[in-house]
Amino acid sequence: MARAKLIRTDSSAYYITCRSNNPNSFYLPTREAWRHFRKYLGVACERYGADCHLMVLMPNYLDLLLTTPNRNVDDVMRYFLSTVTRSILGSSNRINHILGGRYRWCVLGSALAFAYTYKFICRNPIREKECLTVQGYPFITLNDCRSDLPVCEGFRSYWDFIPKVLEQRLNWLNQPAALEQEKLVKRALRRYEFKFTSDSNLQRDLRLLRNGYGVESNCI
Repeated sequence: MARAKLIRTDSSAYYITCRSNNPNSFYLPTREAWRHFRKYLGVACERYGADCHLMVLMPNYLDLLLTTPNRNVDDVMRYFLSTVTRSILGSSNRINHILGGRYRWCVLGSALAFAYTYKFICRNPIREKECLTVQGYPFITLNDCRSDLPVCEGFRSYWDFIPKVLEQRLNWLNQPAALEQEKLVKRALRRYEFKFTSDSNLQRDLRLLRNGYGVESNCI
């Protein structure tokens, strides 16, 4: 099946994910791989004028929330993934592919889509039993202001449904959603634009998500 034409936008955020070639890891302990991903995403964002809103590194995949004021997500990701690949190969003394394939992307066209996705990927470590709370996972840029990867917490109205105060945000993130609710978000993120599979079920799906994700709205 042909790859969808890339949507280049400066008005919406992207959810981006990529997996390792090795089913178990990026050929390095996660703590070491984290340093490589942090450093080179920071370089890519500075070089191409992009903003990182969230990065979560799991042992064998990476999740990102990015915005690209210059409408150049392809340039950002090409540079980021090529440089981090070379760096990890050098550190692990391997010649294999680091990544299992192309990165996947989904355009988040609303503040609600952003909030659902933000909470969903922050809770990945909990779902995969890496930690008991979001703040207990070390490989996440939540409220991270270190210089190698500045995290931007403000993009138009995209943060309307995300608590600004860290303590309140952590409480929100640590409140679990039902499995059916998480499946809705996961399904929406499989598309190139965040949306549910059936418009006829939209209101039902939104009621489910509002109850589980702690946001209030009548539309998405």
